[in-house]
Amino acid sequence: MLWLYEIPLWALGLLVVGIFVVVSVLGLLLTRPLVRWLGPPENDFANYFISGIGVFYALLIGLIAVAVWERYSSVEAVITSEGVAIAQMYRDLEGYPSPEREVLRAKLRSYVIHVLDTDWPAQQRGVKPKTSPQVNEIVKYLVRFEPKTTGQTVIHAECVRQLNALLAYRRERIGSIEGALPTVMWFVVLAGSAVAIALTYLFSSLNRRLHLTLTAALSCMIGLVIFLIITLDRPLVGTVSVGDDGFRDLLTRIMKVEASSKPEPTNTGALSIEAGEKVRHLGG
Repeated sequence: MLWLYEIPLWALGLLVVGIFVVVSVLGLLLTRPLVRWLGPPENDFANYFISGIGVFYALLIGLIAVAVWERYSSVEAVITSEGVAIAQMYRDLEGYPSPEREVLRAKLRSYVIHVLDTDWPAQQRGVKPKTSPQVNEIVKYLVRFEPKTTGQTVIHAECVRQLNALLAYRRERIGSIEGALPTVMWFVVLAGSAVAIALTYLFSSLNRRLHLTLTAALSCMIGLVIFLIITLDRPLVGTVSVGDDGFRDLLTRIMKVEASSKPEPTNTGALSIEAGEKVRHLGG
């Protein structure tokens, strides 16, 4: 389903909702002869069953939508934590002697640039980024460093701890690229929507326009919720993905790299206000 995330957001919304509305209206018109063949109208009797099934489906699709949003928020928190770990490590390197301080800070800056220029475009296409050479260089450099004072020992231990946190958050971020609802769950969602809409065909009304309008409204609402699930199902893919603003803010405010030297963001998403404030707080 990655091709869906290459479609502009407005076009994707129109496509999903339009398919539901058109199919439901055509289904209503085509099933009128069958409903009349089944016998005289029994709207009150059918309403009991339709209401019960509608409640169950509403609970199902509502819980799925909440779960998808929670996963989106958790991925956003992971990316924020990765940025915070980089910021803390960059500040802690102040306690290192020269030239180790300058070398390690340069490698951290290079890593952030690599994330912005290489990782993010790949993520938005649904492709896992390759191993970052900058991270491997930082690991090797820290392992070889030998503290000469008690203060350097404390600072070194803290930098190693932040590096481990950075590596863990990076692995979580990359692992989230392919995370999505399983196929069987999508089958249940779509099959349930088909049943919920089809049951409205069993009602009989002398006002055909009203019947068509109500059926279209129901299918439109279901289509909107499924559109929401699709857009949030892959937090790092497509236009409605978690943004890289936190990393860019880290690069310009803490690492003092001019934003003009970097390309403009290609992502319309943004980290949460709380996430941004964490990195800004660390930046002074």
